Amino acid sequence: MAEEGREERKRAKELSRAAVEAVGDGGSSAEDLDSLVKELVKLTSPSDVQVS
Repeated sequence: MAEEGREERKRAKELSRAAVEAVGDGGSSAEDLDSLVKELVKLTSPSDVQVS
């Protein structure tokens, strides 16, 4: 059982590091969020509004 606990703690630490990297500057989650915000800004930009 002690070995199982060690493996679980090791895996949790690895996942924690991966999560920190993903949300940090240049991480995949940060880049995805930046892209989403840019798309939303484009969609709400006054230049895109068509007047009929």
